[in-house]
Amino acid sequence: MLKTISNFFFLLFSLSSSLSVKAGIENQNYLSKVLGSRFVANHLIDNLPVIALNTIQQLTFHFDLKEDYPGYYNYTLVHCDEFWEPSDMVAEEYIEGYIEENITNGLYSRNTDIPYIHYAIELPSEHMKITKSGNYALIIYQDGDRNNVVLTRRFYVVEDLLKIEVEGVRGNTNENDLHQFRANIYTNGIASSSPNIEYSIRLIKHQNGYDEGIKMTPQFFGEEKITLQPFQNRTAAGNEFRVVDLRSFNQNGQGVFKMVRQDSMNHFILYPDKPRTESYSFYPDHNGGYFLRSENSWQSNETETEYAWAHFYLNYENMIDSGDVYIYGALTNWNILPEAKMKYKASSQKYVGDLLLKQGVYDYVYVFVPFDGDQKPSWTPIEGNYQQANNDYLILVYYQPFAANYQRLIGIKRFQYQN
Repeated sequence: MLKTISNFFFLLFSLSSSLSVKAGIENQNYLSKVLGSRFVANHLIDNLPVIALNTIQQLTFHFDLKEDYPGYYNYTLVHCDEFWEPSDMVAEEYIEGYIEENITNGLYSRNTDIPYIHYAIELPSEHMKITKSGNYALIIYQDGDRNNVVLTRRFYVVEDLLKIEVEGVRGNTNENDLHQFRANIYTNGIASSSPNIEYSIRLIKHQNGYDEGIKMTPQFFGEEKITLQPFQNRTAAGNEFRVVDLRSFNQNGQGVFKMVRQDSMNHFILYPDKPRTESYSFYPDHNGGYFLRSENSWQSNETETEYAWAHFYLNYENMIDSGDVYIYGALTNWNILPEAKMKYKASSQKYVGDLLLKQGVYDYVYVFVPFDGDQKPSWTPIEGNYQQANNDYLILVYYQPFAANYQRLIGIKRFQYQN
């Protein structure tokens, strides 16, 4: 059994540092046999990884591993602060019951080119109850060995104590590449002697798990209301996502130029994309998400759906010499993955990249990551930023009174910026 969370994370961060992973717990795969994963919420159709504390709401975490036989896996939960650093609590303070559980429900894939085992975890479970709100990391490891981490994923547990009103505000003609926000947060009598210290408000775009989100700046703290004004709270707007349909091997779906069968695998050859920095063009998307589906999966999309190679092409006249280009979205767990890095082919003036994906419909964009600076992904050089873009946002309200040893997540609001 785990004695303390700090002991566990000494091992996890030792592993992370060897893989050149930045501080904080990320949405990260640590073993190459991880094929795909996703959270599914039993209470929301958009599958945000959020559950309300002390309710019957649950999340189901699905993941596939490339292996011939079910392995022996365990999982635990780690409470984190807004920066995704472990809180100053031992597991027994935020978990009632077992602080680690076995994963015993592996299912074989059926007649697939790549044999895989599908696993699912329900959070919270019958034997592992969550007793505190906040940011949480799911940690899956193998053979009871906490050095052998398989993957980590982020999710949220909220107390839902606040009323949050928010709206997008158009900027002036010189700010047509930004999204700005006005918000009123009604605290419902939650006392605070120093609200500017005890409260923290963050904005997350498209469930983006790459960092802790944008710190929002309140203009006014009142006894019952926190006010945020647009000129202090803004972010680059981005663009609509590109969409590709990989459901069928028998006919070309949206964005697919042709299909090829090679080396006992199916390959989707996508149409070459172009940069979109000259003007905005509306296109319906899923705000970066995806859903799994196959024309041949009659009983289960989880075990009867194939993995196939998707080959991406981006027309670009000259290679960008100040950074790299990556495929990005929920299909990369909102992370900058080595396998999603594009290579430049001077002979064809294209960036090319390949991802192994489970059949379904996927949103994606191309982001630029500079060699210098904080290395965060930028939409600007390839996708552009347009105020007309329709984006999903989350506002998260954290609260940590003096002498408390953890941050509560006491409010969350999902909204769309629409024009």
